[in-house]
Amino acid sequence: MLMNLTGLALQRIHRPTTLQLRPSEEIFKLHFLQACLTLYLLAVLSVKVSATYKNSDIKTAIVRPETLGIVPRKTRHTVAFTLTKPYNIFLQVNGNVFDGLHLFTNQIEDAVPSKDSPDVIYYGPGLHKISGNVDVASGQTVYVAGGAVVTTGGFNLPNTTNISIRGRGVLLASSRAEIPVAHSRNITLEGFIGINVLPRTYAAKNVVIKKVRAISSVQWGDGIDIFCSNNILMDHLFLRTSDDSVAIYNRRWQWYGGTTNITLQNSALWAGVAHPINIGTHGNPESPETTDGVLIRNVDILDHREGQILF
Repeated sequence: MLMNLTGLALQRIHRPTTLQLRPSEEIFKLHFLQACLTLYLLAVLSVKVSATYKNSDIKTAIVRPETLGIVPRKTRHTVAFTLTKPYNIFLQVNGNVFDGLHLFTNQIEDAVPSKDSPDVIYYGPGLHKISGNVDVASGQTVYVAGGAVVTTGGFNLPNTTNISIRGRGVLLASSRAEIPVAHSRNITLEGFIGINVLPRTYAAKNVVIKKVRAISSVQWGDGIDIFCSNNILMDHLFLRTSDDSVAIYNRRWQWYGGTTNITLQNSALWAGVAHPINIGTHGNPESPETTDGVLIRNVDILDHREGQILF
């Protein structure tokens, strides 16, 4: 099995390190204070992970979501466990939800777009500093390769069709940045890790958001917001957010209309503030709208905190 793994600790973000490793019984080790490490691995059946915790002795250790059934083995300063397929997990030690390790894993892609294509905006491995937002035109693909970190103010794709933003790399912002799918259709967001770079749909149709991992630590840091949109699929997500993880709304600001056919499935949601799932709240009392066809299934709720906490 080909797998790509990215480890994120919460303390700080650095440029990723990319290594090529051969299969072995102990594939790699990750230290909790190494903030971002991306590995490309070839494993025959499984991957063994060993993480060293340096802050204190390890008394308890769990791998979340616990529904995955991954039971770690621990020593005084080390936790080890085995992955038999790609998962998005959080390794929690001594009950501390802040001093832990996020590990995001994928199967290696087999359909990487050509960086020479005129319809591809390609970010290869390394650090890319973008001032302002990236404009994306209809028919284009934005590809963020594994090992790439793109610092950006977000992406602009209003009134567009047939766009994909995908890859295995990291989109990073120090303040809240959006991927606003506004009055657009046939849009796919897939695979990337967003740190304060968060998808939104505004009066959009036919949008797929899958295998996206997002972490936010900013005010109004909702993971995904759906406004007045139709036919939206959210699948295999991991969202740890500083506001609602997923919010489904009708009319707000300049956006009008009902919201229909929304599916959220096979995901893990962790709301450090507010709600893992929020439906309603905004609407149009003068001309009532409708939310219908909302399907939520197979979702792990990792935390739900109504009150504000400090990040």
